[in-house]
Amino acid sequence: MKNNSVFVWPYKKSYYVMRPWKWLTQLWDNLKCGYERAVRGYSSRDVVEMYSFILNLIPDMLEDMVTGDIGAYPGNEEFDKFEKWQDYLMGIAGEFRELREDWCESKNEYAEAFYEKLRKTRRETREGNFVNIAYEEDEEFKELKELYFDRVRELTQQQNEATRKAFADLASNFYALWI
Repeated sequence: MKNNSVFVWPYKKSYYVMRPWKWLTQLWDNLKCGYERAVRGYSSRDVVEMYSFILNLIPDMLEDMVTGDIGAYPGNEEFDKFEKWQDYLMGIAGEFRELREDWCESKNEYAEAFYEKLRKTRRETREGNFVNIAYEEDEEFKELKELYFDRVRELTQQQNEATRKAFADLASNFYALWI
């Protein structure tokens, strides 16, 4: 998660030296987020990044339940041994970790070539903006773009299915997670 700390300083020190009011604004925002986390358990920063917050929070909590011997053990027919319960929790944690792009094993093999081709076809305008020129006329780029976006759709569909499965597994024994 990008902003998992209470104190976040998104700019370099020189930025704050030149603009001291920005430092005070950022300090106030950091203190507000710290207060919100202390009172509510989450902050407005976490709400904005809820997806990454959940994908970090749930696996960490499940792994803490396994390694720290915290939590309840259901002891039903499905989990007749404590080791099975621990394996089940670690499996769910692994499913949630797999949803994060940096942990995911499935990658878009066309991404590097696609972005490299985009970089080669862009030119800087007088205003300092970058414009991609003539890439729609290039047959090689059209084919690469088609392959890239087909793979993106395929990966998105896989991730949606994996998300449904991870939450279904979590929901099936949700009440057994309470202490």
